[in-house]
Amino acid sequence: MEPGAHLTETARTRIRAVTLSDADFILRLTQSDGWRRYIGDNKFTTTADAEKYIEEGFLKSYVVHGFGYYIVSDLAGNPMGIVGFLKKKYLNNPDFGFAFLPECHGHGYAMEAGLATFDYGVRRFMLSAVDAVTVPENRASIKLLEKLGFELVGDVKLPARDSSNRAAESLDLYRWLA
Repeated sequence: MEPGAHLTETARTRIRAVTLSDADFILRLTQSDGWRRYIGDNKFTTTADAEKYIEEGFLKSYVVHGFGYYIVSDLAGNPMGIVGFLKKKYLNNPDFGFAFLPECHGHGYAMEAGLATFDYGVRRFMLSAVDAVTVPENRASIKLLEKLGFELVGDVKLPARDSSNRAAESLDLYRWLA
């Protein structure tokens, strides 16, 4: 997928591939309280750090796996969050994930964009199984995963290097099966 390529849209959102020009937004998103509490602290503080994060994560995933995380924006083009798939070494199946700015929580954007992106990804990449991980206290994410058809199947211990500089922890493992 080409950076910036249009993926899909919903009644209230547009979903497209990430580009380096999204670095300021990614920096803002990863510095939010929700990201830090539920995903971890990436320990970067500059636009240059965010650009490197985009290059080594999002853009590399598009090349290696054909999929990755995508920018979710409102119809005016204002970024609100990310949603998509990543292949993680400690999971057998692609991981489905999402994160939104705090001011976008509670408005149904994650559900709307999540459904559209999930449907697109499952069809486009012919996925028969998808995993998702979350901390047990992240009730909003769990609710969304369950609405998408994911079921709790156990837990997984994060390798220390994949836990965003936090001590290795156990996450709830959810799975969707076709």
